[in-house]
Amino acid sequence: MENQFIGIDLSLNGTGLIIIDNEAKIINKKLISSSPKDNIEDRFLYIISELEFILNIVHLRKINIEGLSYQSTSSNLAQLAGLHFIIRTELRKKLLNYKDKVEIIPPGVLKKFVTGKGNCKKNLILLHVFKKFGETFDDDNLADAYSLARLALDGYNKNKEKEIKNG
Repeated sequence: MENQFIGIDLSLNGTGLIIIDNEAKIINKKLISSSPKDNIEDRFLYIISELEFILNIVHLRKINIEGLSYQSTSSNLAQLAGLHFIIRTELRKKLLNYKDKVEIIPPGVLKKFVTGKGNCKKNLILLHVFKKFGETFDDDNLADAYSLARLALDGYNKNKEKEIKNG
């Protein structure tokens, strides 16, 4: 099995998860939705349980998680921060080499990678993902997750090229 690269766009309403291989082929994609009617703890536990399977991926190379947008004025920012904390803590507890395998990518860095600009509107990401990678998604959370996985793959390939150059 090839190395696998994972992108996770954490959200209470629709967490996007994409797993790709060395050739950027999508191996698995999942949109994890939870209801605002449920209490927050149950929503957290549901999202964690849906992400649990990634801990068993044998050839996991890298997980990129989109960081929080600190410019957000959403009333859900505290809950989203809680979700980030819980997911990252679970990964930290269960993954060997956590520091090498998990990276938090600021939203502006992700947008710049996909669009060339760090301040692109979220709804344009779908278009730019299609233009840059030829992939279509019907949900911007999945498009973000795919872009995060691609960023992980590109970083891995650049490091590999450096290693080959340096002998």
